[in-house]
Amino acid sequence: MNDVKKAFQLMKYTVRFKSNGVTLLLFFTVGAFIEFITNGTNFLGGFYFVMVGMFLAQMVIMLTVADLVQVSPYKKAFQVKVPVLCNLATELVMYTLYLVVHSIFLKPDQPEVFLSQMLVAIVVGLLIVATNFFLAICYKYYWLGFIIFFPCVMAVSVGGSTMEHMIRIGSFPDLKLTYGASILIGYVCILLGSVINYVIANALYKKPLDKISYKNALQKINK
Repeated sequence: MNDVKKAFQLMKYTVRFKSNGVTLLLFFTVGAFIEFITNGTNFLGGFYFVMVGMFLAQMVIMLTVADLVQVSPYKKAFQVKVPVLCNLATELVMYTLYLVVHSIFLKPDQPEVFLSQMLVAIVVGLLIVATNFFLAICYKYYWLGFIIFFPCVMAVSVGGSTMEHMIRIGSFPDLKLTYGASILIGYVCILLGSVINYVIANALYKKPLDKISYKNALQKINK
């Protein structure tokens, strides 16, 4: 936990820290707005909440570009354990905040809408698993990360839209799903994503940073 604390403390020294903070606030605001206009029946609101966690983890990984980190005993920790733990912490916080906002729009008196809202909470959890895949791979294999990430997001998106359509036309199976169960599944997805992230990141640790990722990081530093 000390390493995680150090990482959060060092974030203020990352490149473009203030502008990144504005971006995070924007993600949160857009997510809350989408929740409002869709009554919590669209996964995009939750997706923007998820992006906050992923963005913070990327800021930690960017620290490894610094020469001092490259030659320090903290190098592996900052490329493997610390980003995973920081991402896990922020995902837990942001998913909880998302559920707080999401719960404002719950309509248990409207079964079809309520079912959509419960399924969306699960879909957001699945998106978190996809973002963990991306984070584990993209800084070692830049394009492979995107090749895996976007089809996963599209699959979850299409699946969510299909379920929503089936609910509207009354053809979705009766799952006897409760809101508590959907929340639990979402948190399980967060833990699963973090385990996957750690296993992949640890396996790829000795691989050098992808040239594109490294170049992008240096360009931001030099601006």
